[in-house]
Amino acid sequence: MISDKRFDIFFSMLILTNTLLFGVEAQYLAYTRQIDAPVGFKVISLVYTIVFLVELLIRIFALGSQFFISPERAWNMFDFSVVGLSLVELVVFVSESMGSATVEDTDQFVYMRMLRIARTARLLRVVRVVSFFRSLRLLLLSVLNTMKSLFWTVML
Repeated sequence: MISDKRFDIFFSMLILTNTLLFGVEAQYLAYTRQIDAPVGFKVISLVYTIVFLVELLIRIFALGSQFFISPERAWNMFDFSVVGLSLVELVVFVSESMGSATVEDTDQFVYMRMLRIARTARLLRVVRVVSFFRSLRLLLLSVLNTMKSLFWTVML
C-alpha cells in the first residue's frame, strides 16, 4: 500500500492543500490584523495533523525497522520531525482550548509561530513524489537552492 504511487500522490495533494490553507490563514491574519487565528483554522489544522500522524504511523508499521534504516530514511526522519512539531503545536492548542493554559501563558512560547512556519517545510516532501518528472524536479531543486542563497542575502 505505501509503495503505491497513488498513496504518495494522495498525501502530496493533502500537503499541497495544507500549505494552501496555511497561506490563506496567513493572508487572513495579515488582512484582519489579528494576532491569533480563528478557531476554524485551528480545527482544520488539527484535522491535517491527525491525518499526517496516521500516515506516519502507517509508514512506520508497514516498514518496521526499515523506516529508520532504509535508503529513504532521511525523508522518513524529515516527516517524523515535521509531524512531531505539528503535534507540539496541537498540544498547545488543546491546552489553550481546555483552559489549562491561557494565551498569556503560551505567549512566552514565541517559537510556536516558528513551528507553524516549519510545518510548511512538509512541502519539500512533494519533491520526492515528483522525482519521476525530471524537469519539474530540476526546477524545484533550483528554487530550493535559490532560497538558501536568498536566506543568507537577507541575513547580511
